[in-house]
Amino acid sequence: MAMQTPLIDLREMRIWVVLPRDRDGEALIHHLQRLGAQPRHVWPPPERLDTEAELLLCLVGRETRALAAALIDAADLTVIGVTDPANPHTLQLLSSLNPHGILVRPIDPGAVLSCIAVARSNVSFQRRLRTKIAKLEERLRTVRKVDQAKAILMATRHIDEPQAFAFLRELAMRRRVPIGVVASLVVESNEVLSENQD
Repeated sequence: MAMQTPLIDLREMRIWVVLPRDRDGEALIHHLQRLGAQPRHVWPPPERLDTEAELLLCLVGRETRALAAALIDAADLTVIGVTDPANPHTLQLLSSLNPHGILVRPIDPGAVLSCIAVARSNVSFQRRLRTKIAKLEERLRTVRKVDQAKAILMATRHIDEPQAFAFLRELAMRRRVPIGVVASLVVESNEVLSENQD
């Protein structure tokens, strides 16, 4: 089964270019414009980025460190680092920017669109991973809550673990709610009762 490459429409995309307006910066901006984009050029680099930006092509350098720090929580922003192979600090600086793609100076216009496609694919993959991680974390919280509830039921009702779980499951089915909800109610009720006994 062949995978289809999604078309990238740069015309509606909010693109920021944070590069000096030198030959590479000019060439990149003009190439993006030829592709239909309306890039916003910014230099010197701002300390923060407009939250509406979807794609950032940013110089990887000491000048952009503050911006890189501000981008740590920008989950849906596609970041492409523009590196200078002559800069000995490039690898260290790349780790602070943590880009989804890289363009190397001098910029090859033919590599720009494919780099954007790969970077956007990386962002999409990371988004799916974050969603899966959030679901797994929620599942883990539920399992812990169910374990707490089972321990409470075992101690208060003098039953074994399978009976405690069966009790929670039966109650959840009767109430038509997830077992985690019932477990949370058992734990919270026990905490309230414990506080009243003190």
